[in-house]
Parts: sequence; C-alpha cells; structure tokens
Amino acid sequence: MAGLRTRTELQDLFKAGAKPSGEDFKDFINSVLNIGDDGIEKPAQSDSPLKILVRGQEENVLDFYKEETLTWRINQTPQGASQPGLNFTAADTSKLFVESGRGNVGIGTIAPAAKLHILQTANQAALRIEDEAGDTTPLVVDASGNLGLGVSQPDKKLHIAAGELKVMASHSNTTADIATFQAQDGKNGLGIGADRLVAIGSNANQAIYLIPKGTGQLIVGGNGLQVTAAAASAVAGSLSIGKTLSVGQGSSLIGSVGIGIAADTAHKLTVYDGDLAFKVANNANAQSILFQNSGGAYTWRIYRQDIGSNKADLKIAGGADSDATKLTDYLHIQNNGNIAISKDLAVGGSISGKIDASQMNSGTLAVDRIPNLSADKITSGTLNTARIPNLSANKITSGTLNTARIPNLSANKITSGTLNTARIPNLSADKITSGTLNTARIPNLSANKITSGTLNTARIPNLSASKITGGTISADLTVNGTLKTKIVNVGAYDLSAHVSHDGAFYRKGGQAYISVDDNFYIRDTANSNDNIKFHFDTNSGDLKIGRYLVFSSNNYKPFQLRKYTGGDNPRIETAYSSADWVVIIAGFKTSSKGDAEGQYVYAYVSNNKWWIAADVVGTTDKSWEINILAIRKGWVYERSRI
Repeated sequence: MAGLRTRTELQDLFKAGAKPSGEDFKDFINSVLNIGDDGIEKPAQSDSPLKILVRGQEENVLDFYKEETLTWRINQTPQGASQPGLNFTAADTSKLFVESGRGNVGIGTIAPAAKLHILQTANQAALRIEDEAGDTTPLVVDASGNLGLGVSQPDKKLHIAAGELKVMASHSNTTADIATFQAQDGKNGLGIGADRLVAIGSNANQAIYLIPKGTGQLIVGGNGLQVTAAAASAVAGSLSIGKTLSVGQGSSLIGSVGIGIAADTAHKLTVYDGDLAFKVANNANAQSILFQNSGGAYTWRIYRQDIGSNKADLKIAGGADSDATKLTDYLHIQNNGNIAISKDLAVGGSISGKIDASQMNSGTLAVDRIPNLSADKITSGTLNTARIPNLSANKITSGTLNTARIPNLSANKITSGTLNTARIPNLSADKITSGTLNTARIPNLSANKITSGTLNTARIPNLSASKITGGTISADLTVNGTLKTKIVNVGAYDLSAHVSHDGAFYRKGGQAYISVDDNFYIRDTANSNDNIKFHFDTNSGDLKIGRYLVFSSNNYKPFQLRKYTGGDNPRIETAYSSADWVVIIAGFKTSSKGDAEGQYVYAYVSNNKWWIAADVVGTTDKSWEINILAIRKGWVYERSRI
C-alpha cells in the first residue's frame, strides 16, 4: 500500500472477520518501534529514561522536520569538533554546542575556549542583555566587538551612556597606575594614578597635551598651577602653552619665561616675533617699567604720563630711592614727537632729520655733524646770514627747505648732490619755478628720485626724455601718441579685482588676462583691408579662424585615421584609451566567400581601451582590413555607444 497508514486505518484491517494481507501485516509491523532497527528502547529499570542509540559518524541523535523539510538536528560529535558534546544544528551549521568534558558552551562555534564562547557569524550584535524594563539601556557587544553599556549602538571599543564609569584600584599607591592608555606602537601613552597623569610610553621625551576645543580654555582651580621636576634629583620642569595663558592676581611665575619661543634660562622673560603691550584700565595711572637694585632702591623708571584725549607722553626718570615716583625726570618724549632733555646732550656721531633753528644758539655746525652739507659753503662756526647771504632767520623756523621759505632759491644755484624727497622732505616739482633742471646741473638726478609733484616741460622747459633713464611710475600714465617698448611685463603686479576696460592687459590672482568688449581680432598687417585671421566673440564664445588649425606634432592632432588587420572573427585592441578618444569604423575589407549569410564590424570599449569586433556569418573570413577614425573626446558630444 502506498503511503503511511494511520492507527485508525490499521485497526480497521485487523477487526473481527477481516482478512489482513501480507502487506497489511508489513504495514502493521513498520508502524511500531523496533529496538534493533530504530535504536530506541525503554530500559527495564524503572528509573532509566528512554534510550536512543546514535547514528552515523557524527553520532546523530534526533532530527526535527516541518512536513518534509529538516529544520533542526541534535548530534554528539559534529565534524571538526575536538571534543564530543551536545550539538544543535540548523542548515548544517552549529547554533549551540555544550562540550562534554569541560562543560564549555559555544554559540556559533564547536570549539569553545571558555565557559561561554560566542562566535559571530553575521553582521549582528554578539551579546545583548536588557533590564526588566526592556528600554534602550542594554549591555551590548556589537558585530565589531564594541562593548556598549546603556547604548544600543556603541561606536568605540567601550561606550558608556546614561551612566558613569567608576574605577576602584586594588592598591592605595599614588605613584602606581590605576588605568593606562597607550598608542598601538607603545611609544606614547598616558597613565592615570590616584592624583596624577604620567607619560608611560617608550618615548623618552613624550609630551602630554591638554587641548580645549574652539574658544574653550584650560582652567586650573584651587591654589593654582605648579610646575616642578618629576623627582627630587631631576632638573626643574617646564610649562609650554600654545594658546592664551591668563595669570590671576597674586600668582607667581618662577624661573624663565618664553613668549613665542622656548624660555632662555639666561633671561627671566624672552618675547619672540611679536609685541609686548602695556594697557591701563584708567588713563590717569602712570604705568611704569621699574629697575631696582639689590638693596631695594629704584634706580630707573620708564613711565607714561596722561595728557588727556586718550594720549600720553613718555618719561624716563633716574636716581636712587625706595619710592619710584620720587626719581628725577631726565628725558621727556612728548606725544607729538618733541623731546625735552633736562641735562646736557653729547652727540658723538651724526644728526639727521629736522632741527629747529630757534633752538640752536651756539655750538659748531660742520660737515661731520650734517653729512649732506656742502663743504665749500659752511666749514665751521655759527649758522648765520654772513655765511649764507640769502638766509633769513624769520624764513627758516623748522627744518623744511623750499622756495616758500627761501624765495631766491633757484635750480641753477644747486650744482651738486642728489635732489630728492629724502634730502628735502617737502620737495615738489610745482615749487621749482625757475632755472634748468637736468643731469648737467644735478649729476645724480634720476626719475626714481622724484616721488611727488608734476614733472612737465611747462614747469621745467629744458626737460628732455633722454635725460631720464630709469625710475618707477606709481600712478596712472596717459600716452596720447605711440608707446614704443621692448617688453610689456605685468608679472610684478597682481591686482585684487578684474579690470573692466576694453583692451586691458593685466594680471590678477597670479594669472594674466586680456579684457575685451564683444570681439577680439587678430589681423594680418600686410593687407590694407581688415584681413582678419582670428576672431573670438566674447559674448557667444564663438571662435572663427580664417583657414585651418595647424598642430606642431601629429600627436596633438584631434583626428587620427589608422588601419588594423586581423584573421577570422578578429577582436583587435587599438592603441586608444576610452578616457581620451572616441573611435568609429571608417571603412573595412574582408576576404570572405560569397556564400556568407551576413557580416558585422563595430568598435567597443573593454578595460578602458577601444577594441574592434568583426565577423562574416556563415563562412570563414581569412583576413580583415579595417580603418578606424579616432577623435579626441573633447571634440565629440558622446550621447550613447555600444
């Protein structure tokens, strides 16, 4: 009988008066368990459970099915296990294994190396323990091995959320580490003790950085910050600060301090590459720099004196007194630049600049005092009208020499030296109204020595362009005629904004530009007509060329025609990359017979190269000759291809 019979069906076969067949008896016998065939028996002992004999090399014990599909299997010696145990598999993969000998439990592994050994087999968390509330604060070991406490998706090897970390050491030694953090190579590391942070890497000169974020600050509370040696036998420690250091009132910096540079032990304070600023909360405060001797007396004082309107004078006082304000003022530098000296002034060198004639009542004025003075004019003695006939005391009141101060000054009276604003500060071309100005009268005259005023032939009749051989024009230059020059070089000037003038040639941002309104032309001067060879329309971007483009090398030409050959059903790699070229078939020839059913030839891309495919269908094509046209990619609008 096909199929399996139910108990009811079997009972009907053996009712009174029934005549069971041999097949019926066979079905009846197969419906009961047989110790020899099935390996299952009930031992005679009353306290013994059901006995199941294992099957096969893996000692399979029990299978579970859903209809005809195997879902679970229990065995004792799975393939690859070094120790026997109780193994639960699904889809031929161990899900749970309990080792017989040591009692180790493996989840996802049949070789547990611990009492509980979990091996991840998919991108999912390895362990998750939730509290009674089942909220979002579990203990999780994710697929990357990260441990999360109070967080479902830890992003570090240890991630604690909604809670705190408490570490209690096994000792009370303040010099021993409670926790350590080290780089992978061990060169740098940080040890945390009960009251200290210690560099523990193998790097003998490891630094420790405390770095705030953004505009945050590093704040040291309590009784302040003390920098000392690491041990009594070591040298004194040092403190390096990369940002702002704020020192509160009453704080002390002991030792040498470097600002912008490492501290120099030869000096208490070294300031490098920057300004040292002194600021007062009240302008009336006489802020000072004081010098004090070993006995406590002040010997020098440099201080500011308020003069109102947010201005101040600078004074230098000296002497010896325990009260710095009682020192005697020796030098007074006024805010307007004037200097008052209360004692004698001895000058061993030269004096340059402006000298108030009304303040010079005696002394010797000679060329060693004023180097630019002509020796044949003043050789010694007092400056007066006997030495300089046209000099008038009421004309020179303070160091400016020009025709408004000395009416008879004429260019033909100056026969040597250099005439420029460094020598005569207020010199301007519009102040010289007579005489001839040229290199014969003033040998050292150069265009770069005249830096102000208007220089033209109306002011200086005999001025000649051939006498000006150098210099710099720093303002606008207008030329109404033809400007002839060997080179126009804009490389030394970099503008901050573009120039919106038609025909301008300039440089901005390190690049040279030509500014054009509407059209830019290049024409041949040999033809009296327009004869335009090159036309670029700046509005539309169109480029018009009178004949054709000529390239200096064949390698630069945008179109290349090349022939390739091949045999039966060829696949030919060309020399053209698909990143730079577009290849099309430009013609072909084959030696196929007349009984061909058809033929094809095309270009395609493989591994970033252009290839040729060709074939004659239905017969043998012994040889192919194929022309291709390669076009540089910038010349083609490529919409689609094979």
